[in-house]
Amino acid sequence: QGLAKYLAEMEGFDEDGFEIVHYGIAARDGVRPYSGSEPRLLCVGRLIPVKGHLVLLRALAQAHSRVAGLVLDVAGHGFVSPVQAAIERAAIVVVPSLGEGFGMVALEAMERARPVIASAVGGLAEIVADEETGFVVVPGDAEALADAIVALASDLPRAAAMGQAGRQRAIESFTQDRSTRRIE
Repeated sequence: QGLAKYLAEMEGFDEDGFEIVHYGIAARDGVRPYSGSEPRLLCVGRLIPVKGHLVLLRALAQAHSRVAGLVLDVAGHGFVSPVQAAIERAAIVVVPSLGEGFGMVALEAMERARPVIASAVGGLAEIVADEETGFVVVPGDAEALADAIVALASDLPRAAAMGQAGRQRAIESFTQDRSTRRIE
């Protein structure tokens, strides 16, 4: 929907003429809940300004004083494969992008039963159900991002429950079969 809106506003296309088909993901077995005791965050994305790492670092500085033991892993330099292994080492996945098309990392995190804190850009707000599978925050707002981080990092059982809800949403609404049927 974000791309359709962009194409309508910036390129003059008729937004009503679009059929929205989200990417699909294959649900895999062997999903394990986060087993760590420390609040471990993960951010996956190329290390370029539009991915919002600077906003995340500002938010982390604020959240760090409010949550003991807060850790951030960044997977964004070079090729990370498989990304699921990095996701499974985290309690929470953060997607602080300032601009985004769809947001596949969010969907991959949800498939692995991890809650997602994401900026309301591109398709991220279509993927992440705010306050159900994670949080959707204003892009570029370090304080809002910090508050969302604190809310989940200080309550890992809540984070795990949101992660389970995210997995359910991913395997019900974002399957490869559903995507193929919509395209057909």
